This record gives sequence, C-alpha cells and structure tokens, in this order.
Amino acid sequence: MNVCHAVVKRQCTKCGEVKPLTQFNLERGKPRAYCKSCHSASALAWSRANRERRRQIANAFTARRRQRLGPPKKGGRPAIYTPEQYAQKMREWRKAWAAKNAAKVLAKTRRYQAQKIKALPRWANLKAIEAVYVKARESGMHVDHIVPLLHPLVCGLHCEANLQLLTPSQNWSKNNRYWPDMP
Repeated sequence: MNVCHAVVKRQCTKCGEVKPLTQFNLERGKPRAYCKSCHSASALAWSRANRERRRQIANAFTARRRQRLGPPKKGGRPAIYTPEQYAQKMREWRKAWAAKNAAKVLAKTRRYQAQKIKALPRWANLKAIEAVYVKARESGMHVDHIVPLLHPLVCGLHCEANLQLLTPSQNWSKNNRYWPDMP
C-alpha cells in the first residue's frame, strides 16, 4: 500500500513565497506570518534601527540578574545555588505545594494505584476524577468506588462514573463490599 503524506505549506506575508510549515517559527503554538528567514532579517533590521532601545533592554536584564545573584566575587560570579541547596529548595517547594494541593496529590496517588492494578481505562476523564477529589476535600467527605477496584467477585474501574462521595462513617461501613449487595 502506497501512502502519500501531503506536506503542509504556507505563504509568507513578507516575501510572498509558499514554503513548508517547517520554515515558520511557532508563536503560541501557531505558525508566524513571516518565514524564518524573513523574521530574522526583520529582527536584525529592528535591532540595527533601535540600538539604544536594545541596549536599554539588555541593561535592564543584566541589572535584574545582578540583583538576584548579588555582588560579584573575585574569582567570578558563583552559581545561584549549589546542587545541595537547589535540591533542598525543591524539596521545600514540593512539600509546600503538596500541603496546599492535598486533593490533587490524593487524586494523583489514586490514579497511580489504579494504573498499577490495571483499573484505569484510557477513556477515563482525569480532570473530572480530580474534581471529585477536590470536592470531597472541600466538603470533608470520602471518595468511594461504587464497584470496588479489588474484590474477589467484581472488579471496578477508576473512572468518574464509578466514584461517589460518602461520609467517613458510611465509607468505613461499606468497606470493600459491592454497594448494591448491602442490605
């Protein structure tokens, strides 16, 4: 079977040539109006025509960087953090984020657990599942799988249709039973 792939082309608004889409830079996920060569020529022309403005932008960037890094040392400017300091900062940031977004962390943990036991279908809406966990966190409820994920008789899926909010006492009394079987 011979499959022909069409090359997507676009016309440059500057030079008027029709070129493949790979010849255009992306801006916010969409190709720019000018091709790469016209864009770089335009940028170079602007840079030459606006030397003073370009110098102001570069000086402002350098000033912000120097303020962040501190005064220069004799042997040159040190790195912002040592690898150990950077790792410590990242641990602190992750811990603060996890404390602030506990429901998202729980949803991600449950998703991982469901993937491990092959109970997460590809068609599951992960945003809707996360929203259920956020709603449960805000209301003080527990998220329960209507059909349990691990049960000797049935096997449920980790999807938004199989989730329900229960009070903690209801969830503990249900345990790992299939809800319709309960008296």
